[in-house]
Amino acid sequence: MNRLTLTQRLNQEIGGETTVPTTTIGQTGELLRYVNWIDQAWLEIQEAQRTWRFMLAESTSNDTLALGAVTVTLTGASSDYEELRPYFGHRCPFVLFYKSSIGTTDCQEVELLPWAEFHGFYDSGKFANTSGRPQFCSRAPDGTLKVFPKADVAYGVKYEYRKTPQTFAADATVPSLPVKYHQLIVYLALCYYGRSNESNRVLRWLGNGLDDWSVPSSPLTTLYRQLCAEQLNPIIMHGTI
Repeated sequence: MNRLTLTQRLNQEIGGETTVPTTTIGQTGELLRYVNWIDQAWLEIQEAQRTWRFMLAESTSNDTLALGAVTVTLTGASSDYEELRPYFGHRCPFVLFYKSSIGTTDCQEVELLPWAEFHGFYDSGKFANTSGRPQFCSRAPDGTLKVFPKADVAYGVKYEYRKTPQTFAADATVPSLPVKYHQLIVYLALCYYGRSNESNRVLRWLGNGLDDWSVPSSPLTTLYRQLCAEQLNPIIMHGTI
């Protein structure tokens, strides 16, 4: 479904306007509230979990560590970068760096250190003349990626990242959520309707939102649980408990 068909479905579920909306643009009155609820529901779902798989992307060629540089500004594959999601090996998180003159076949792991461990040591003045292939990196408070040592040649960076939340801007905008979970947006928008109208029927059926587990068998809770099971990585425990 797209923004328009989601709004039409919400109108149908509510039993609201007798005239089916043909656009989400320029609406007023009750239909404007329906459009806003759909928009708000989609944003809330995206922000509900920081590690949704459907919000992950990989960048391989947009960001470069220039010769002599120690800083990379991460932008993502489509200028949609929000937060770095490093790869994980057996011991530590890492980012991949490769010589730009060779390409991704030259990828090597560069350990991602906590800023408190990196800052004040690897970026201290005593290493100012040290150059070579990247060995360590860290996320600085300003969001950039700091690298040690400074680059001896130009390097490309390969990494996964969380994308910025998608916003609906047109009738035809389709949420990046897997299609089988599009109805979840409608269910959550219905909760907004239920709260605004004190509609006990809706709240008894769906509950009060994503964090309300008081109606465990509701369509909203059931679909949200399925989404979490499919789109969140399992927790892996290492060692002996």
